[in-house]
Amino acid sequence: MTRDPSIRSALDLSVNPSRHGYARLFSAVEPLLNRGNAVAKADTSKSLTILVVDDNESVRKKICERLTSHTGFEVVCEAVNGLEGVRNAEELQPDIVVLDISMPVFGGIEAAARIRRVAPKARIVFLSQHKLPGIAEAALASGGHAYVVKSAASTDLIPAIQAAVQGKRFISKLE
Repeated sequence: MTRDPSIRSALDLSVNPSRHGYARLFSAVEPLLNRGNAVAKADTSKSLTILVVDDNESVRKKICERLTSHTGFEVVCEAVNGLEGVRNAEELQPDIVVLDISMPVFGGIEAAARIRRVAPKARIVFLSQHKLPGIAEAALASGGHAYVVKSAASTDLIPAIQAAVQGKRFISKLE
C-alpha cells in the first residue's frame, strides 16, 4: 500500500471524490491524475486539426468543405499523395488524418504505417471507394481508427472522426 498520506488521499479521492466532499477539488486535479493514462481525454475547447490526403482534387475539396462546415473541425492542410501526407503529418502533427487508400507515390495503407511513426497521436480515418472487407481490415491493421466508404462520406465521415477521437473503431457498411 502507499505510504505517503498525500498520495493515499489523492488515490482515495480518485475512487470516490464526493464521499469526502471534494468533488470540486477532484475536478481540478483529475487531469494531473490522468496524465499518464494511455488514452487522453480530448480537449473540447479547441478545434480538431485535420489533414486531408486524397489524390482526387474534387473529392478532396468536397471533404474539406464538409469538415470545415462542422463546428470544432479545422482543416489545416491538404495533400495529394501518400508521401506528401506523411511529410505534412510529421510537420503539423494533426489530430486527425483523413486518408485515401489508392493514391500515387505510395498508397494510404503504407502512408498510415509511416504516419503512425512520425505523428503517433494522430487518429487515422481512411476514406476509400473500396467496399471489400479485406481492404478495410488491412487499413485498420495498418494503424487506422476508422474506414469510411466514399459513397457514404456525407453521412459517415463526421461520426467516424468522432469515434476515432474517442478511441473507438468505425467502419462504413461494406458490400
